[in-house]
Order: sequence, then structure tokens, then C-alpha cells
Amino acid sequence: MAPVTYPRRLHDLALEEPGAPALTVVEPGGASVSVTRAELDHRSLALAGALADAGVTADSLVLLAIPNSVEFVACAYAAWWLGACVLPLSTKLVAAERAGVLAAAADSGRPIVTIVADSEQARGTDIGLPVLLDKARTRRAVAPGDREHDVVPFPGRALPSGGSTGRPKIIVDTRPLVAEPDAANPLADLLGRHPGQTALVMGPAYHALPFGTVFGTLFERGHLVLMTRFDAATALDAVERYAVEVMPTVPIQLQRMARVPGVESRDLSSLVSLYHSGAACPEWLKRRWMDLVGPDHVYEGFGSTEAVGMLVIRGDEWLAHPGSVGRGATTDVVVRGPDGANLQPGEVGEIFMRWRPADGSVGSSLQGATYRYWGSAVPPAPDGFVSVGDLGWLDDDGYLFVADRRVDLIITGGVNVYPAEVEAAITEHPEVDDVVVIGVPDPEWGRRVHAIVATSRPPLDPQAFVTDLNHRCRERLSSVKVPKSYELVTALSRNEAGKVRRAELAAERADASSVAPVYVPSP
Repeated sequence: MAPVTYPRRLHDLALEEPGAPALTVVEPGGASVSVTRAELDHRSLALAGALADAGVTADSLVLLAIPNSVEFVACAYAAWWLGACVLPLSTKLVAAERAGVLAAAADSGRPIVTIVADSEQARGTDIGLPVLLDKARTRRAVAPGDREHDVVPFPGRALPSGGSTGRPKIIVDTRPLVAEPDAANPLADLLGRHPGQTALVMGPAYHALPFGTVFGTLFERGHLVLMTRFDAATALDAVERYAVEVMPTVPIQLQRMARVPGVESRDLSSLVSLYHSGAACPEWLKRRWMDLVGPDHVYEGFGSTEAVGMLVIRGDEWLAHPGSVGRGATTDVVVRGPDGANLQPGEVGEIFMRWRPADGSVGSSLQGATYRYWGSAVPPAPDGFVSVGDLGWLDDDGYLFVADRRVDLIITGGVNVYPAEVEAAITEHPEVDDVVVIGVPDPEWGRRVHAIVATSRPPLDPQAFVTDLNHRCRERLSSVKVPKSYELVTALSRNEAGKVRRAELAAERADASSVAPVYVPSP
């Protein structure tokens, strides 16, 4: 079949299977609403008419400040019908975050229209014409049959970076937003994906992995189950209720689901592809899920929003190479030192990737996967290899092991400490709900390893609890990696994508007087 745009694909499927379920939106607790392919298509066309009336054209940048909902999905399709570029945003951005993202979006040079769900959001919109979603629902519909040719969104999608290393960037996919229905897809094959599956999306749709899963599932005639907000017990209920086959997730979600009482008795047999990415997954947690659903159904991916490459490893392969994130099948990967030279196996350096050059073994859909930034330059890549700042090493067989983000590295007493390794050891404690490890100023060590530990059940004796944590760390880590101080909190603030802003936490603790209470473990 010839490539088609995403909204045209939805329209074609609505004509073929009008009553088939397209999208089910699930609230915490299990309440849900479902729409068929025909209903989603009709709503998208009606919203396209409203956006056209508001002045949206193929030159526009449409910011979707809408939570996970039927309306979020329909609005994206509506903008794409008009050829516009879609940039999804969190509805929970504080003023400073919103200003940073909008300033980067302004660098696109495109007229900006911001679609918001309510008038309160509209008042907080600093640039761009705000369109209230509740007013847009009643407008005329765009009739796709009236056009001789579809307007191809180019670019069709842009995604915000996390902004954890400074000013937020807007990452733009420079490929036209078209795809070939039911085409062979080597990367999907590596992840156990195929057309017609039911996928559960638990994260915010503005984030790269959920966003891609939402529209990829609908394009491939699948049934999308979309949670408005992650809740561990409700997610397990949804797997059972809808016979979910595909579940992209991040480790903190896996950890919370694994600790739901009675998880062992849940019927998770429908899961074909439990795919996790976005952060380091502790070994104990990965093995727990392989016990629950089987190693051949657990997949790990390593990549970035910039889509400079992707490595995938399945659970049974991981058991033969514990800790690895895979080796190149569709992607070439090298590890380089500060001088740019490739390092030997086992040596830690900066990870560089590129999609494998066309050689007959990789499908055309993976060729030329390029990106650019609005608001920042693209790093030079004369040989096609690009880094986004991760550190790691390769073994003798070419399997990649990730150490941590370069910006998260803690240098203490002249020794490199990777927070992810320390966090993995601490999360093994059954009373630990969450943890983040940062470096804080120290007169002796330069920076000391400091653990912020969240537990919803505050210990009766915090000092004894911290000492127990410390003993566990010493059993699993060399002494330089063991935290020299601990801070106990009831919860860690993560964004909807499950990420912690380490830089902000470290900045808040740069002045020791601002941190209380801090426990130093007993010997």
C-alpha cells in the first residue's frame, strides 16, 4: 500500500470497521469511556473544522495542553488533517517551565495556536492564540472527501525535552508524517509488536514513548487503552479486563505494580510485549517481572526522544547478558572517550548511535531517522553517530551496558559514581517506595553521595532504618558508592513521565541548612 497520513488512516479504518473499538480511556478506579473508530474519526473531523476557523493552517504549530483523554487524541488528528505540526505539553507545567517551553517553541518561527481544556489554562497561556476545547466541539466538520489530496504534515510532530539540563528544547521529527499501513517494521518485530494488538498506555501522552504508542497503535488497527493517570492497581485491572497485549512502561511504574498485594494471582497471560524504557531498571525488579509474565515477553529499549537509534533486548537474551540494554540490530553503537576515539570493551565512555546504513537488512521506515531542535543546534555528526549524553561500555560481544547520564555523574573524592547503580541497591529494601541519589557539596569529598529515600510508612526509628539501608548498600556496592547521608521523605516528586528533576533537587540542597533532617548511618 502507498503511504498515507495518520488522520487518513484513521478515516479509512473507520470506513472499513466503523464499530470496532478504537480508544478506551480509563480513570483511576476503573471507570472508563470508549469510542469506536467511526466516533473518533467524526470527532476529529469536527475539531479540524473548529481549528480551521481559528486560523490553523499547514504552517501552524499547535500546542496540545490537554490531559490524556479522547479529546487529546482527536485534537492531534484534527491538527494533522490541516497539515499542522503538533506539540503536546503537560498540563501541570509551572510558570517558569511553561515559559521555557513556549520560548523554545517560538524559535520555530511558526504561528502558534494553543489548545487548552478550560479557561483557567487559557489565562496561563503566554503566547499563541488559545482555543478553548469546550467551545471547539460544536463547530463544523472538515470533509476529507472534498480534497483531491491530503495535506501532509511536515514536520508533523515535535516533543519537548525534559529540560533537566537547562533550557527546555523542542525535538522535531523532520520526516513527513506518513506511513505505509501494515508494512514490515523490523523495530516493531524486535519488540513483539504486530498490527491489531491491544495496547495499554499508562504515561502522559506528551511524552515520547506514550505518544508514539498512542498513534502507532491506532495506525496499526489496534485498540488503545489510555489511562488518564497512572494507578498501579487500576493498571493491573486493565490488563485483565481488556486482555492487554502491549504495555510500554517505565521502571517506577513496574515497581509500584509489582508491590500491589496479590499481583502474583493476577491474570497477566495476555501480555505479549511488556516494554520498559526511560530509566535504569533495577535487576531485582526486572527479574520479578520475568517471573510474572515470562522472560520472552519482557523487553527493554534504549534510545532517546531524538530517535538517533534504538537498542532492544528481550528477557531471555538479557538473562544471558544481565544488565545489558542490547546490541545493535537496527542501530550501530560505539563508545568513545573524550578525544573522540572508540574505546575498548569494558571502558566507560560516551555512547554514540546511528541508524544502521541501508544494506538490505533494515526496512526503509528506519532510514533517515533525523531530528533537529527548535531553540538549540543539532550536535555535529560527520560520521552519522550522535550522542545525547549517556555513558556506558560495550562487552566483548558488542552488548551495551549503560552507566548513567553524563549530567548525573557524581565525582566524589576523584571517583566516578553513577546514581542508577546506587538507586538500584536501595530499591531492593521492601519499605522503600522510591529513591533518587544526587551529589551534594562536601568539604572533604568535594561532593558526597546523598540518597533521598521515599517511604510511605515512616519508620518508628529513622536512624535504625537508615543504618539498615546502609548495611544493605555495603553488601552490594563498593564503599565509595555507598551514600554518606540519607534524607527520608514520604514521597518524591516525579513528573507524569516518571522522571525526577535531579538538578533541581541538588540545587535545593546546595545549602546544607536547607536539608532537614539528614541522617548519617551508624558504623
